[in-house]
Amino acid sequence: MAVCAHCAKKTTFGNSRSFSMKATKRKFKPNLQKVTLYENGLKVKKVLCAKCIKTLAKTAAYIDQFVFSKVTAQAVIFCLTQSGF
Repeated sequence: MAVCAHCAKKTTFGNSRSFSMKATKRKFKPNLQKVTLYENGLKVKKVLCAKCIKTLAKTAAYIDQFVFSKVTAQAVIFCLTQSGF
């Protein structure tokens, strides 16, 4: 089972509900993606959820006052490691 390296989000379990409210088991999977990051000048591959990637991009854009029209994972991680996130 894959887990987000930043927030530890993982697959959770619950029920699907039909119109008659019959419960059937289902899984809620997070949107996990492999990302290449730069930490202390070294390339590191991590598995992050889409929410963490988006949050890291916002934090990097705010701290470094860059406006990313299309954020790449390398740029986001590089800025985050310098900001101490």
